[in-house]
Amino acid sequence: MFQRSKMLAGIFSYFYLISFFHRGLFFLFNHSRAKTFNSEIIGNLIFWSCPLDIMTSLALTLIPGFIICLQPFTIKFRKLLKVYLAVVSILICVIHTADILLFMQWGNRFNGSALRMVQHFGEITANFSISLFIQILVLLVPSLAVLSLILYKGIFPGIRELQGPEKNRGEALLLVPMYILPACGVLFFFPYTGANGFWDFAMGYQSADIMFCIRGRENPLYNFLNHVLPTIRKFSECKYPSLNKTIPPNSILQKHVNIRRHIIAEKSRPNVILVLSESFSSDIIGVLSKQNNNSNSLTPSFDVLSAQGMLFTNFYASTCGTRGALRSIITAFPLSMTYSDHPNNLVKILKTQGYSTNFYYGGEANFIGNNMLVFDDIGFTGVHTLNSLYNTVIEKSPWGVYDDTFFDVALKNILEHEVGEKPFFDILLTLSNHLPFALPENFRCPVKIIPAGMDMATACGISYADYSFGKFIKNLQNSPIWDNTLVIFVADHGRHGSEYPPEDYRRHQIPMLWLGGMIKNPERIDAQGSQIDIAATLLHQLGFDPDALPFSRDIFNEPEGFSFINIASGGKDEFLIVKNHENMLFSCDSGVSLGTGFADSNEIGWVYVKMLLDYRNEYQPRPELP
Repeated sequence: MFQRSKMLAGIFSYFYLISFFHRGLFFLFNHSRAKTFNSEIIGNLIFWSCPLDIMTSLALTLIPGFIICLQPFTIKFRKLLKVYLAVVSILICVIHTADILLFMQWGNRFNGSALRMVQHFGEITANFSISLFIQILVLLVPSLAVLSLILYKGIFPGIRELQGPEKNRGEALLLVPMYILPACGVLFFFPYTGANGFWDFAMGYQSADIMFCIRGRENPLYNFLNHVLPTIRKFSECKYPSLNKTIPPNSILQKHVNIRRHIIAEKSRPNVILVLSESFSSDIIGVLSKQNNNSNSLTPSFDVLSAQGMLFTNFYASTCGTRGALRSIITAFPLSMTYSDHPNNLVKILKTQGYSTNFYYGGEANFIGNNMLVFDDIGFTGVHTLNSLYNTVIEKSPWGVYDDTFFDVALKNILEHEVGEKPFFDILLTLSNHLPFALPENFRCPVKIIPAGMDMATACGISYADYSFGKFIKNLQNSPIWDNTLVIFVADHGRHGSEYPPEDYRRHQIPMLWLGGMIKNPERIDAQGSQIDIAATLLHQLGFDPDALPFSRDIFNEPEGFSFINIASGGKDEFLIVKNHENMLFSCDSGVSLGTGFADSNEIGWVYVKMLLDYRNEYQPRPELP
């Protein structure tokens, strides 16, 4: 029994040390953000990381424990144990490498959503550059070498010495109780390994980059396993704190029916084209950025057009990704929820009002879940993607059709097939302003001076996206539909590679610009809004009732509202509430909020989070748990 117990303990220790040293490697590669940490913060970080690392190590030891306890140790099963440890070790190295690089690039830790990316391996590898490959090799090769040495010298010899079933037959049965306890702990309590104590400690260190410390506590293997293990508590409830003040939910929504402003020309049922632009954040736009002045702007086309329309200067993305942005705009709801479970959405409302509704995208329709069934649930009349309208385009980037070609083909299709008795509502989703910033051969990047903290590829990608949109608007202005068309330009999310972390509201600040012959007077709109507010603002301007979308706010009617940003990562429900250029972070896992915020922001934030979750639970039944 001692021999097998020693082997189990050795395997558990092996997995635990991997997690421990990876966390040190994570902070080493992100040392610039850890420079404000003192010894107390580091000590608490190590202490509060132990539950995650222990539970993760126990989970990875389940299969070896099963083999050691219940299987006769013939050569066959000894080989099986070696294969398991070798394969898992390789996967651990890959996950840890991906985690560090993912955080350095996007500010998010590795989690179970990576499973969705496997079927789109080509698009994902399109993000890779030579420097990124070098970083992968620097991390992956030494890690594999070290783990291989530990396995070969420390673990495998012990496996070879395990006695077969002809000796000590009762040993396995005596070891079973020692195995069942941690096994049950993993299956039943894995999702309960929370961070309440660490959050409570972190609240006292708001001067340090404490959110980076909280991110550093995470274990990417834990994040991954928490998605794939069939645990009892698969869908966690939000932990609401006790509030000092009661805020009535109706006062938060602030719904107003009467329109005080009508900013578009009073014509019957105008066409609407919504351009959802990839990563076109406010910090790279000449008229909005503090870094770029107009004489050296990366976005000269947008700068000129902003003076011809309604420029929203205090606008925010509702999520961190393209899929979430599309969902937030269409459903006017910032949390993840299937389209079919929403009682209504912007597309369906306009469709019932006689609009033709179409979606254009130069990439594959099924990328990250945007498959044809999803589009049917949304209610689009037509869906035009790389698989259909753009399948004859020859010159493409790794993601799909280049933006200027994408706009040209979309406008041609609109003029030939959509202009008629019905008005149309079209969503055009661009893709070129994205790693690896592959651009068409005939585009000559005009960038002369690169803004601080940005490389030439990123600057040229932004410049190309701006050029393509400017060209599209110029062609649209020369078309017969311009006078009766409203164009809404908005980014999908903030720029990856931004100097601001995901917990900072400035990371999510994006532009929105209303253009077209329907605009009566150009204006800068400083009232705050976000992507979920587009629906109510647009519907009111068109003369339709937006009450079916209760969380959407008419920006012109309610200029004093706040913005809600879903920054959920690693299976953790975390949100930002932003108002007056201040934000608070709310964590459902811990029931804790961080930040200065505005008056009553803590109470308002938690009441609003509860309203959102209650709404989702009402309309989207949870799957039956194991």
